[in-house]
Amino acid sequence: MKIIFSFIALFYIFFPGVILAQTQLDIKAFSESCDEISLSIVSSPTPPQYASSLKIWNDKRPTKFNDADILIIGDSIFEAWNENLAEEILGKSVVNLSVGWDRIQNVLWRLDDFDRNLVNPSTIALLIGTNNFNDKSTETCAISAGIKFLVAKIHSYWPSASIFLFSIPPRGAEYFDFEEDRQEINKSLEDWSNKQKSIHWVQIDDMGISCNQRAEPKTENRPACFVSRSCYFYKNDNLHFQPIAYEYFSKLLKINIEKFEN
Repeated sequence: MKIIFSFIALFYIFFPGVILAQTQLDIKAFSESCDEISLSIVSSPTPPQYASSLKIWNDKRPTKFNDADILIIGDSIFEAWNENLAEEILGKSVVNLSVGWDRIQNVLWRLDDFDRNLVNPSTIALLIGTNNFNDKSTETCAISAGIKFLVAKIHSYWPSASIFLFSIPPRGAEYFDFEEDRQEINKSLEDWSNKQKSIHWVQIDDMGISCNQRAEPKTENRPACFVSRSCYFYKNDNLHFQPIAYEYFSKLLKINIEKFEN
């Protein structure tokens, strides 16, 4: 059995584009040696664990056909992406189904919690993963594999849509929290995306978005609420973004749409 699994895993590694054509997806196909418990957690559709998140989703859940060109999916970072702002810059209709607090497994659940035929986007923008860092027992390789698994699921739901996968942006007092994990995941996702026909990597400018203030922490054991650096793109928690950041995200998405879809 191990020999068979190893062969399948190697097949997916050397022929990654085939993954997106599969109707029955297996999270293990995206990670050859990651901890199975961590993989199970990120790939098991899970309802929101906060009442506020479920209430937001109940309000957002599509109940009638929406012919928006662009579908935005993500956690609280993308939830704050104003649809009107995006439409003004992108010149296309937009629907934002992002919900705060979401982790990979919550998005998987939400995508199964409505009639997907009610939306038919030509473009999908996705940003997810930062909330999975909060569960420090989940291996980094599982977060990376989980995002790839989610992307493949999204592709299977809307196979004609182009998917633009955004990098996980910096966070924390010096914009350096979970930095090693974040960089490892982003690099893995970028390399994988570049091998797919319908998946396009969107790299957020880490230094630009943090006003060139990113630095390795100099203080140890600081209070969780301590914020030593500030940038006009970020709110005071150095995790969520001010409205001006969404102008940047919209323009960044527009550049990539024009590059890959035209």
